[in-house]
Amino acid sequence: MDTKQLRDEVSGLVAASADKLAAFQEELMDREIAEGWRCFYARQLWLREALPEPLVNEAGRRYMVEAYRQRILQAEAPDYVALPAGYRNYLETGVLDIENPMGTGDALDAVANDTVNSLAAGLQRHMAMEVQANATKWLKEAGERATLTPPFMLSHLELGPAVRDASVPPAEDTAYWRALYWNSEVVVADPQVVLNPDWTLRLMAALAPDFPYNAALSTAKRLVFAAPGDTALRWAVMIEKPDGAPDFRYPPSLLLVPGSQTKKLKDSDIVFKDVPLTWLYAIVYNARSIELQLRYFLERYRRLANFYALLLADTKIPLRGLRGS
Repeated sequence: MDTKQLRDEVSGLVAASADKLAAFQEELMDREIAEGWRCFYARQLWLREALPEPLVNEAGRRYMVEAYRQRILQAEAPDYVALPAGYRNYLETGVLDIENPMGTGDALDAVANDTVNSLAAGLQRHMAMEVQANATKWLKEAGERATLTPPFMLSHLELGPAVRDASVPPAEDTAYWRALYWNSEVVVADPQVVLNPDWTLRLMAALAPDFPYNAALSTAKRLVFAAPGDTALRWAVMIEKPDGAPDFRYPPSLLLVPGSQTKKLKDSDIVFKDVPLTWLYAIVYNARSIELQLRYFLERYRRLANFYALLLADTKIPLRGLRGS
């Protein structure tokens, strides 16, 4: 079976079980939050706390699973475009107005959009600014579990008092909200860390012996770490520079590649690429934040790989799981 046939078969089988995979990822989200990784779920946690029930209704779940299935298949759009009546889903809200610099998003969940706008208009809370502030605060907290990289360097920067500019709508008064949510302890960035692969290679070697660096599959813009083995398919983790970007971007990707692959990995060689059910907040400033990204995503990907192996256990596609809980 060639790569395209494998891609079509694996993607088709996974997409057919999109509802099971979505349920597993929701369970995984709750488990990861309980394990102390809430910095990756700042948006979801904010919406859980601020929105009225139901956070997810039947119409919202059906649409989300269908949209998720289409992303797995890398299709252009869901099979149906019109939103179900009364759609509610905090995991698939679309872009809310307050998250768009132009003030007009592409919201799916009208209740979520109205709630968020009302909170800002009442000068109470600005979702986007608060989510960013929480994610940064929780990232600093999570930094305590990193042991292989220098601690976060913090600098102190005061913005002054939060003063409203009456000439602009509340939701667009960026200076006011930034000052309101500002934490004077700022994490110092080190751009060189993400411009070259040194720290990533060092950390992957320490944290992921089950994903050794594969120089044959890698390029100057694409670092590939592939599980060893002689099976038809094997798991790989990829960290790359998108076209035109000077820096390696996170989060990493979980891939299935042919076990016989020995040449530089191209997009056409990838049999399957995992897609998250919901958006995960990724912040990369320096070596310590890279270590946290890898500690979190490597364990997540091991768990997902084991789920995929069970999902495809009754098929003709040999697929191993990975070490992990």
